Amino acid sequence: MAKKYFKNRFIIFAILFAFAFIFYFDSFKHFFYQDDIWHFYISKISSLKEFFEFFNPINKFGYQVYRPLSTQVFFFLFQNIFGLNHAIFQFIVILLLGINSFLIYEILKKYTTTIFAFLLSIFYISHHQNIGIVYYLSTIQLSFAVLFTLLSIKQLQEKKNNWQIKILIFYILSIFCQEISLLNSIIFIGILLVEDLKNLKIEKKLILALLFATISYLIFRFYFINQQIFTNDNYHISLNPKTIINNLFWYGLWMASIPEYLINFVGSGFKPLPPLFGQYRLESTLSLLILLINLSVFTVLLSKVKNKKLLIYPLAFVLSLAPVLVFPWHKYVYHLPIASIFILIFCGKIIGRPKKSIVYLILIAALIFSSIISNFIDRRTSYNYKRGVTAQNFKENIDWKILKSGQKNILVLNDPTFTVFSKDWGSTSSQAKIVLKENLFFTILSNNYGLQVFYEDDLESLENVKYDYEIVAKKEW
Repeated sequence: MAKKYFKNRFIIFAILFAFAFIFYFDSFKHFFYQDDIWHFYISKISSLKEFFEFFNPINKFGYQVYRPLSTQVFFFLFQNIFGLNHAIFQFIVILLLGINSFLIYEILKKYTTTIFAFLLSIFYISHHQNIGIVYYLSTIQLSFAVLFTLLSIKQLQEKKNNWQIKILIFYILSIFCQEISLLNSIIFIGILLVEDLKNLKIEKKLILALLFATISYLIFRFYFINQQIFTNDNYHISLNPKTIINNLFWYGLWMASIPEYLINFVGSGFKPLPPLFGQYRLESTLSLLILLINLSVFTVLLSKVKNKKLLIYPLAFVLSLAPVLVFPWHKYVYHLPIASIFILIFCGKIIGRPKKSIVYLILIAALIFSSIISNFIDRRTSYNYKRGVTAQNFKENIDWKILKSGQKNILVLNDPTFTVFSKDWGSTSSQAKIVLKENLFFTILSNNYGLQVFYEDDLESLENVKYDYEIVAKKEW
């Protein structure tokens, strides 16, 4: 009976979407923050000329990245159709997660049984990489890039009806959504050469087209867009092998469901800092348990590798992360969703269609169990989770009627109950400044461009300016 249901594609999609919707249902209590607000701001236009300017690499905002489809175009369409309706945006994000997990299921069932394909798709949904994807809505750009990557892989599998043209189109669309998919072209070429070398003559045009698209984008990006990328603090590039290996090590740990917060409490030489087993004793103990479980699981799976050609997929994991491995200060677990696809395919191919599946069922169940624990740990410790709550609290507690019109000065005060543990971190107003994107949160929601916002941590004195409205930034962590 179960096998019958697993053959019904609609039922599988419905189950995967329902699981994602229920699992992340608390996201509907959050609100837009940080770059979400920025993307609404830069996509607010009033003419067709301005719409085409979205695709101009030299933009008037000095925007350091080029993702016109997933940022400007999508945010423009959304706010013109739905306004700033967070619930609808959130639904779209979870729907995309459901669609992507269903495509993973469709891809995996070519290599393994439908039950294992389904369970690995559940693992993908519950993995803590999705904390940033679901709760930090600007990362919808990654969801779109994942979608086009999966559609490309599906075309590679099926090779039907102009599949080469479709792969090229999906690739171009993906890099116009998020440049982390840049090396998908090299990965696809590698898979073709390893798994389908006999048809090289047929595939030669696709290989050349993908290489041309990649080289063209690189020239386009570095010449026109990111001339300041080497001096920007947040996007500073380091080609130091030690830095790249360190970054890859962390992404490997995160893929194994180690919670993201650990990176903040591990010093040089991987020495634990005091809060790791002080303030976060329970979380860190559980993290060690997760590490032991998943190291055991992946060790067993690796021991089952009989065909060395399968190693193309762990290599693809590394290559897909290459665009972010060079950033020492810009590594986040939400960069994993494309790379993790190749690990899932690797696992699916190792499992195959076993006669005795009990061992593999235990292994995948352990992966799902640890991923769920890690997901909930990240909800307790992740800024991407907590800042959405902070933004929602501001939205609910601000008297927007007062701010609708006229020139007004707003003061955001510190929460006196918050203990400042770092000068760089600051008090609650410093964190609110990040969440609210300085003055943009107030400007966009009130539609009043005459507002000026001051944050207590930035002021030497509270007596130098007359304030028309004051609000306390209450602590959330």
